Amino acid sequence: MNGSLCMIALMIAAAGISGQSIASANAKPVEVWCGGDDGLTTKVCDAAEQVFKAAPDLPLANKDLLLRYKIVIPTNVAWKEDGRRTEILYTVKVLRG
Repeated sequence: MNGSLCMIALMIAAAGISGQSIASANAKPVEVWCGGDDGLTTKVCDAAEQVFKAAPDLPLANKDLLLRYKIVIPTNVAWKEDGRRTEILYTVKVLRG
């Protein structure tokens, strides 16, 4: 996974569910919803899912782990050049499942 996309996914998780210290026994399953359909948005959503797959405290929901939070990226991710860097702009909503 691209390091930049991984950082974006981690920021999404931190922005949405901050300040919570959760033991693995009390895992809060999440689901990532993506409203955009372009390549960059898809990569950001995929990166977010990969981070949650690896997180014992916030695993992806499945039939055995009932959904607790929805991490929603409602629109296409935007970007702009800032000198030699690319700035990525996005909105994230965190909803209780």
